[in-house]
Amino acid sequence: MVVLAALYANKIIKNIKAKKKEKFVDSNAVSIDESVGLLKWFAGLGWAIIIILLIIFILVIISFIIAVVKSIKLCGISSIIHIIIMIIFYPYVIIFLIAGKSICSYNNNNNNRSMNRSMNRSMNRRYNNNRNR
Repeated sequence: MVVLAALYANKIIKNIKAKKKEKFVDSNAVSIDESVGLLKWFAGLGWAIIIILLIIFILVIISFIIAVVKSIKLCGISSIIHIIIMIIFYPYVIIFLIAGKSICSYNNNNNNRSMNRSMNRSMNRRYNNNRNR
């Protein structure tokens, strides 16, 4: 809303400048001149908000790209789940940027640990069976 109002204020300022160039003086010219300063400030505020929002949008896109690349590197196949969560819930991007290594290593370590246990059990059974014979 502020941005649209600021753009409209720019249009009003241009109209006022065009009226000043005319020879005759309008009865509202004095009150219009007093409001020009406020309109210029308001228009400047609108452009400042546009620039700030554009910078924030660019930072969000860059952080999302970095988080996606990091998830692909760290998580492998399960990165699809993380990317979907990032698209739906943006704060997860920030969480993943901070603690992505521990999030992915937790999943991988659990799988590796269970695989190691089952391999150790089967190897121990083979060793014990061969030893008892």
